[in-house]
Amino acid sequence: MRLLIEKGHEVRALVRTQSSTLSRIPGVTIVHGDVLDRDSLASACAGMDSVFHLAGKISTFGDPDGSVLNTNVNGSLNVAHAALSAGVRRMVQCSSVQAFNFSSQQHDVLNEEFSLVDSRKSAPAYDFSKAESQRQVLSLIPKGLEVVVVNPTGVIGPNDFEPSRMGQVFLDLKSRSLPSLVNGSFDFVDVRDVAQGIWRSLEKGRSGQAYLLGNRTVSLVEIAQMAQEVTGVVPPRFTCPRWLAFGTAPFVEGLSRMTGSPPLYTREAVATLSRDKEISSTKAQEELGYSTRPLAESVRDLYASFEERGL
Repeated sequence: MRLLIEKGHEVRALVRTQSSTLSRIPGVTIVHGDVLDRDSLASACAGMDSVFHLAGKISTFGDPDGSVLNTNVNGSLNVAHAALSAGVRRMVQCSSVQAFNFSSQQHDVLNEEFSLVDSRKSAPAYDFSKAESQRQVLSLIPKGLEVVVVNPTGVIGPNDFEPSRMGQVFLDLKSRSLPSLVNGSFDFVDVRDVAQGIWRSLEKGRSGQAYLLGNRTVSLVEIAQMAQEVTGVVPPRFTCPRWLAFGTAPFVEGLSRMTGSPPLYTREAVATLSRDKEISSTKAQEELGYSTRPLAESVRDLYASFEERGL
């Protein structure tokens, strides 16, 4: 939203509840509503040229109450239908790299040609929900709505107000409250680079196309070393093998259910860190002019933004 305002756009934001985060952004008009209530979306879309849909429910712990699938699939469809009804020209759907079936090809590098996850039984609920929402929204193109999909990887960087799950990991590293690391890796990307990619997809993206927005695959050990460079705090000495983390995850998940606290890790989280594929953003680079910054800069700026808030 900061980037859109900087580019001279009028920005209207849909929120469910009062948001101190959004109130800090000058020039944003707040509209209250819910993606699961289609009627409430009409005022948000009215008079708008374009819609960015980023709302979703992230889970590494299944979908016990059905809210992940409901929010990510039905919520996305509600937004798309509201956009159609309001005469919106283009919708940018923010999906996820996890919508792709990492095992669908034998190649070592994942790109947009990979098939989407197509089974609720063989994939985490979150992965399936993002793939299904992507399919459903793209199916509305023949009705007159231009749709471009972006698929970010693991997003880190400044202005992490919640904080996010990865933001909390960085805070735990700083406070020495993380007992160990997991011997896994993932593609991480700066939130500001993703924002640029999303904006460029509005300007240059081809309707009906998906664009992976990533940077590079790094291990959690390397991420912890970047954090040490900024904070001076030595990361945990023990790095848990993936097989051990996966084997003990059911006990961690069970303890979480008993205590009501978030699990330190889950089977789905460990599986995500075990995919061992490089992610290609070549298509976004060539068609959108997408580019990224060094991850060390992202980690430095993340801690600086936390410092400004006294964290």
